[in-house]
Amino acid sequence: MHPRQLEHFEKIKRARDATLLWVKSRGIPLVHIEHVATFEEWDRGIEVWFFFETDNQRLECESGMISTQLSDFYRHKLQADGYDFDAFPEIQCRMDSKQNVDSNFHGSYFYRLR
Repeated sequence: MHPRQLEHFEKIKRARDATLLWVKSRGIPLVHIEHVATFEEWDRGIEVWFFFETDNQRLECESGMISTQLSDFYRHKLQADGYDFDAFPEIQCRMDSKQNVDSNFHGSYFYRLR
């Protein structure tokens, strides 16, 4: 793997960790974050998947401002860490639940993201 790719993977891990701490301090029921990223020249960005415990929690967060706050916070953390938005400008934030992963993907985030 190219050093630039490793650097960007570290940046999304730090953004993930900071976001998980942030939601915990605010009582937001987020339980997991996954990324789909390659950091190859042909790829324009990443997908960030925010997983809540239940479908109802996900729906509640999507209908309020929490989903916007999550994506804004995550993007801010990337920007503060020097993420290369010129090379990888597309950050797509998606919401799902652990309940859905358990019920429909045998509990596997890997299967859910494929």
